[in-house]
Amino acid sequence: MRTVSPVLEVQAVTVKATPRHSSPLALPLDFELTRGQKALLSGPSGCGKTTFLNAIVGLHPLHEGNVVLLNEFNISKTSVSTRQKLLRSDISYVGQELVAFPGLTVKEYLEFNLQICKKEVNSAFYVGILESLGVEHTVNQMLNELSKGQLQRVMITGGLIRQPKLLLLDEPSSALDSDSRDSLFRVIDDAVHEGTGVLMVSHDPVVESFVDSVITMEKDDANHE
Repeated sequence: MRTVSPVLEVQAVTVKATPRHSSPLALPLDFELTRGQKALLSGPSGCGKTTFLNAIVGLHPLHEGNVVLLNEFNISKTSVSTRQKLLRSDISYVGQELVAFPGLTVKEYLEFNLQICKKEVNSAFYVGILESLGVEHTVNQMLNELSKGQLQRVMITGGLIRQPKLLLLDEPSSALDSDSRDSLFRVIDDAVHEGTGVLMVSHDPVVESFVDSVITMEKDDANHE
């Protein structure tokens, strides 16, 4: 039987809100995520879920523990250039803060995403995802003209068209109605079936029934800051 290597290994990890804080936000976290698996990172507000996602890709320092990406890269021992290369190729991270890059249309933004990860620009591919998410009509619109829900779906499309090994999503359905959320779930499932591992942070209770596993972050009671 072939063993599936993890795309994400989290080993006794804690994070702090800022270096000046003496206590971590949550108790140590241990889990693995493999390709073709989708998981939810759950926990109360303020336990550091978004901070943890940032730490996974080296945008926030770990307090303790190790994060290993793609069964090879220990994030704490990986150079900035290597982290940037991973984020351009094998890892996509769609954060909660949506950035409408000024001066770019949806088409230009998506094709830029393909260029930086050195993938062939295939308009039929990204238009197909936009269509599945109900925003194909925005393809020639400026990003800063989109509604929040439209922009969220375009940003997620930008993450998906890279065909990453690991996809990180922070509150991906926060600006979506139930029909749009269901469409998003179907598109995520398509990526999972192609071998992408997906880790999501969400307060939407419906997400829990969509994923394969739930990882719970528990607040560190010692942290009273």
